[in-house]
Formats: sequence, structure tokens, C-alpha cells
Amino acid sequence: TSIRELYELRIVIETAAVRALTETNPGALPGLRAQMAELHRLADEGAEMMAHVSADMQFHRLICEGSGNRRFLQVFDQISNETKLGLLVIGHLYDDAHRMAETHEPIIAAIAAGDAEAAARYCRRASLIEDSHTLAHLNAALALLVQERFAEGWEEHRRRRDSPEAAPFLRRFAIPEWTGQDLAGQRLLVWGEQGIGDEV
Repeated sequence: TSIRELYELRIVIETAAVRALTETNPGALPGLRAQMAELHRLADEGAEMMAHVSADMQFHRLICEGSGNRRFLQVFDQISNETKLGLLVIGHLYDDAHRMAETHEPIIAAIAAGDAEAAARYCRRASLIEDSHTLAHLNAALALLVQERFAEGWEEHRRRRDSPEAAPFLRRFAIPEWTGQDLAGQRLLVWGEQGIGDEV
């Protein structure tokens, strides 16, 4: 199962769970607020990534638990370890750990306001890999390539060029980039953007 597929499954479960929680169990709010405070505490202390991942997963587990649907909680627990592994492979999702904690605040506010649709929308947003985080995509790409999942891995790997660290290695040419079309009767310029080991 790819990291993206795990996140898609989580989003389906958690958005349904947070709707149910908002509509039937506002008593879950104190536990969610306490867990959000724990995320902020870890950010303040500069805790290691595994602590952030565990605290984040516990917040989302509380949502599933608070929904009253045992199946939501069961499936969440089944994919929990795989999701944690995926997060560790990615490396990190946010440059500032406080931003990770802050993504949970609108969820709590929406639950407190009784707005199930807003809660689901914010829950979905908090469960996504931050699309602008190039390092997350690059690390995910390397993990997929090691697993020989080349189609997914190379697609994620294209995002490396968005990283500021990649700027010294990139060259802009006045010719179009090859996108896989037939090269019969044409020439292809190959540029070695990384180390000699990658070129060999």
C-alpha cells in the first residue's frame, strides 16, 4: 500500500468519524484539546519526530474513538503502524512543528461550533502531506524507488526540482524537456544533475 493510498483511506474514515463526533459527542472536546496542547508542548520542546507522529496519530485516533463507530476505530488501529512508518520514511511534514499542531485547531473550533462539514474539511486538510514540502516528496520518492515501485517513485521524484537545494544542479535549456515521446530520428541531451554515482 502506498503512502498516498494510506492517506486516502485515513481521510475517508476520519472525515466520516469527525462528522459523527461533531453531531453526537461534543463531550470528546476536552480530550482533543488536551492532545492538541500536547502537540504544542512537543513543538516547544523540539521533540524528536517519532513523538510528534505518535501525538498526531493519537489526536486522530481520539476522533475515531469519539465517533462511537467501532469500525472506524478498528480500521484506524489497523493502519496506524503503517501510517507511522510512512511518516518516518517521509522525514517530516512541516518545517515548523508548531504548524503541525496548528492544523488541528480549526478542527476543534468547528466541533465546538457544531459545524460537522467544516470539521470534516479541516480534518481532511490536517491529514494531508503538505503539498509544498519538497523534502517530504523527495524522501517518499526515494522510499518508493527502493521498493522498485518506479512509476510512483519517479513521479514523486520530479518534485525534487522545486527544492531550493536543487537550484545549483539545475540547468535551463532552450529546448523542451523530454516527456517520453518517440525519439526516432531525434537527439536527446542527458544532463547529470547529481553525483557521479547517479550518472554511472
